[in-house]
Amino acid sequence: MPEYDAVIIGAGPGGYAAAIRLGQKGKKVALVEKDRIGGECLNYGCIPSKALIEMANSIHYLRSLPGVSLDLRIDMERWQEWKWNMIRRLTGGVEVLCRSYGVEIVQGEARIVDRNTVTVGGEGHCRAATS
Repeated sequence: MPEYDAVIIGAGPGGYAAAIRLGQKGKKVALVEKDRIGGECLNYGCIPSKALIEMANSIHYLRSLPGVSLDLRIDMERWQEWKWNMIRRLTGGVEVLCRSYGVEIVQGEARIVDRNTVTVGGEGHCRAATS
């Protein structure tokens, strides 16, 4: 079972920022995530909704201009593809940054066993070094 200076559960903005900072300080870090790096905001909430809001605001702006007449058809399937590509670029950047500082990304659901042990997916996976 590998030993780490820190095991961080959750790769949202707080988790990956903490993991990167610890990696910058030379610590051996495991970052455990059960879904996608970037957390809820980057993958499903803030970023995707802001992309949709931006599109709606752009349409509203164009329609409010004098002399502009629009007959719009929005291909939502294509928009969804664009959105997921953008999210993949952003999460990929976070992942590259984590790995560049030596952070090990562990995919799975974490469970705290005791103050020094975390299991991932039911298997003993991470052990924090005792101090």
